[in-house]
Amino acid sequence: MVKLSGVIQEMTGFITASSGAPVESDLVAAIVPMTSTPPDIKGIFDICLRGLEKNSVPFYIEVVSEIPKTVSLKNLGRVLKESFDPKASNVYKYMDYAGE
Repeated sequence: MVKLSGVIQEMTGFITASSGAPVESDLVAAIVPMTSTPPDIKGIFDICLRGLEKNSVPFYIEVVSEIPKTVSLKNLGRVLKESFDPKASNVYKYMDYAGE
């Protein structure tokens, strides 16, 4: 888990590619806001673009209230993956913010 500017916690995972290609996947960053202020999604994408290689920039950002964990506090990424809905109101697609 990585803290981004002390504002969010971030966990990444992969989902089946929106392109439908069988061997590809889209990167999803599930974030938990650490304050009551809504996260600046465009700012998060911008930070990712500046600090990560292009293939590491998430295709989606999903804002969640918590990252599910096991009893031993390991992240349960599969739970987020199973419940992921790209059309949900808490999911933001990179292409909607690219070029702004």
